[in-house]
This record gives sequence, structure tokens and C-alpha cells, in this order.
Amino acid sequence: MAKDVGLVLFAGKQGSSALERLVYASHVAIAKDLIAKAQAAGGFAPIIIATSQPESFGNVEPEIVIEPTAQPNCFHFGKTLADIVARHGISRMLYIGGGSSPLLSVAELATLRDAVACLDHGLIANNFFSADFIGFHPAGALTAVDLPQKRDNGLARQLVQEASLLHEPLEPTIAAMFDVDTPTDLAMLALHPLCGPHTRAYLEDNEAARQLSRLMGRLREAMPTFVRPHEEVILAGRVSAQLWPLLRRDMACRIRVFSEERGMSTSARPVRSLLGFYVEEVGPQAFFPAFAQMGDALFLDTRVLFAHGDRRVSGHDRFAADMGLIDKIRDEFTRELASAAWEAGFPVVMGGNAAVSGGLWALVDAAWRLHDDGVLL
Repeated sequence: MAKDVGLVLFAGKQGSSALERLVYASHVAIAKDLIAKAQAAGGFAPIIIATSQPESFGNVEPEIVIEPTAQPNCFHFGKTLADIVARHGISRMLYIGGGSSPLLSVAELATLRDAVACLDHGLIANNFFSADFIGFHPAGALTAVDLPQKRDNGLARQLVQEASLLHEPLEPTIAAMFDVDTPTDLAMLALHPLCGPHTRAYLEDNEAARQLSRLMGRLREAMPTFVRPHEEVILAGRVSAQLWPLLRRDMACRIRVFSEERGMSTSARPVRSLLGFYVEEVGPQAFFPAFAQMGDALFLDTRVLFAHGDRRVSGHDRFAADMGLIDKIRDEFTRELASAAWEAGFPVVMGGNAAVSGGLWALVDAAWRLHDDGVLL
């Protein structure tokens, strides 16, 4: 007999600035697309949306449950998830975090459903060390872990280490490894033809399109390098060993990688970056010309540079740097870095982890689709 799997989606992260809200509002649209796909796949019951913005979802169908959550200053992720599991009597669960997996297809969701239905004291996750979605059984294992307050990234590892669930690895896919946390991720999603209808409608809104226009132009500059064997792309930041061979397979160009500080968001030790030391030594104005001598485009995970030496950079400033809104950046170092990047004379794409992982892989896929259609040569 088929076993129903509870689907719990989180959406509603807000942020303190207009630029952050521009990105986080997309999580509602992404959740709506995932709900429609889950309904088409079948076998998910209950389907629950945990959100601090229930009004954003309007009137939902009877089989969809809206669970209002506390506002960000009072929110506890782990306790909220455990409470939902207990009150709804969920035994097998697929949890998907806000903005995660916007390119999952109906077939891929059905495959995940079946994988969770077959688990016996086990767990699947898109990324064991920094998970954005997790399927596990029994869901009551949450009571055996020290529930994380703010972030979901370390929960998969906790369930294995503290609740003794068995991790069953998944084959990496573009859809599983891509999540939207930054303007760069959102712009990459906008350029992919499989972007869902609710998300597409949000991205075609005049304000969202206007704010992302410069960044999308920069991505379009960089995309042809992926399909040209004579060019070279540089990846710097939290590039995973798992993704590296897949990018080598899918990108026609040469690739140069500077990988460091994987797992820094869940690590207790201070972040120390070789590139961070280098930019401190030479300054932002000399930093990017050095990369220009090595490649034709640079994808830079700036969050490693910002975390280096415990430099505190606001979400607003990080997002403004990604988008090329130099005059909106308050922090001096971030403003100098972003200004130098946008004036570097070759495509420099700045963002978070997805800019050198799942989002990049999705952009490569979009580039080949355009190339095969004769648009990108």
C-alpha cells in the first residue's frame, strides 16, 4: 500500500530592507509553484505551508493547510517544524525550505515522494552538509535533536548524528541543488525556461524586472562563455567537490576553481579565506584585474570574502552589490569591492553559494538550451 508523505513548505522570510524583501517575496511564488506540482504528482498529504505571511497565499484549496508562524524576531525554525509534525501526526515528511528547488518538476517531486515512502529510519537530502530539502522517517526523530533556531542547513546532519537516522544519498540534479537566497539566484531563475508560472509572473512584475535588469544583463554577458571551448570561466568561493565534475561535464569552456570555506554557515570556527587575505593585501581595484588575466568571466561567492575576518556586511549591502546598485551600498569595503567588480572590463557575477553551485549549474543549462535554439552562439 502506498504511504502518504507529508509535505511541509516554509515561506515568508522578510528581511529588513526593500532589496531583501524583493528576493524573499519570490519565495511565496516559488512555494505556490511547488504546491501545484505536488498536487499534480499526488501522494502528498497533508500539504502544509508554514509562513509568517498567510495573507500572501490568499484563499487556498481545502487540501492545503496554512500554518501561520511567528514573526522573524520571535521565530524558532526547529520548534515550529516539530510542532507542525506533532499536531498533524506526520510520520513521513518531505520538508522544503523557502526558495528551495524552484526547478523541481512534477516527475522529480514524485521520485522524492517515493524515496521518502520507502525510508525505514532514514533520511534523504539535497545536500547533507547544508540541506535545503530533507525527507525523513520517522518525522518524530525531531524530538531527539537539539532543534536549530534560525537555519535549516544543519538539520540533516543533526538527524543522522543525534537521532541515528541513516543517510541515503541522492544523485545530484540541477533542480535539487538550486535554491533562491540572493538577487543573483533570482536572476538566474528568471533566465531559465522552466521557471514556474507563479514565479514567472512575479519576475515579470515591473518593479522586480527593473531592479534586476542590470544583474540580468551581466548574466547574459557571461552565459556565452559556457559553450565556447576556447574560453575560461573562474569559480571562486564555496564550490563543492560534488558539483565540480558535473560542471566539467556540462561546460564546454575551461574552468579554473578557487574553492574554500565549504560549510562555513554551520561551522563554529572563524572563516579564513585565501582570497580574503589577497583582497586585503592588494585592494579591490587590483583584485579583479588579476582575475581578468586568468579568465573570461568570474563567478564570485562574495559571502566568503564578507565572512573573512568576521566582517559584518548587512543583507541590504550584499544584495545591492550583487545587483550593481553601488550608490545604495553603505559599507565602504563592500562599495569599493562592488564598484571594482562592475567596472572590471569583463563579466564578474557576484552572489552567494548558488552563484558557484546550483544556480550556476542552472544558468549553464539555460545557456545550452539557448545555444541549441540558435540564440546563444
